[in-house]
Amino acid sequence: MRLVDFEVAGWGEFGGSGPVERASYAERVLSLGPAGYWRLGDDGPGVADRAGGPAGLVTGGGVTGVAGSLGCDVDGAMRFEGSGAVAVGRGVLPADGSAVTIGCRVRMTAAVKGVLVSQYEQSGGVADPQRFGLRVSAEGCVGWWKGGVMLAESAVSVSDGDWHSVVGSRSGSGDVVLWVDGEVAAGGSDGQGFQATETTLGCFPGVFSLTGALDEVFVVPDVVEAEAVRSLHAMAVGVPEVIGGAA
Repeated sequence: MRLVDFEVAGWGEFGGSGPVERASYAERVLSLGPAGYWRLGDDGPGVADRAGGPAGLVTGGGVTGVAGSLGCDVDGAMRFEGSGAVAVGRGVLPADGSAVTIGCRVRMTAAVKGVLVSQYEQSGGVADPQRFGLRVSAEGCVGWWKGGVMLAESAVSVSDGDWHSVVGSRSGSGDVVLWVDGEVAAGGSDGQGFQATETTLGCFPGVFSLTGALDEVFVVPDVVEAEAVRSLHAMAVGVPEVIGGAA
């Protein structure tokens, strides 16, 4: 008898009477076909893209390695001290307005404005409707920010010192849905594509750097279904384990 992870959806789906070994969190993210996936457990300055893209780079100071957000996974996370960022080296968010999902794990101990993921060029001006940030407000709420306007914002704060799962998606028709900890937290509309510039983790270029820890950042070029969003959060918080069972 041994401890094994099993599929969050349950045993019946597999038609077996014993435990079914579950893929790791990272394998589950990779199964979604991400355009970019940064686990952020790197020692730096290079930051691996587990989706196979070129390595990103830690820029500026104030970025340190910390324990990761997944209890059963030794891969680490990155702590941002209100400065520094990860430049991923390319624009991952689609400029043509097609569907996209952005996900991450975040931990903040104080309600301070900060950016989780951005695709934002300074020269465009704050009102450029393609200037984007998945960000946290001064109240600690998660928002889908575009062109100077918060198009969707959660009522739930993530600045309580715990790790939280954050997911934001936009459909090809512009429907925005924000998820916090596996639950729908807000909705809105965004009919624009993204600026054709570099994606950055942890800040807008030069402003609103995150004060907190970031982990397991991914971008999927599609709307990730609700079941998968909930499953990823359940896996992140350790649901559940089985000991033994019939073969």
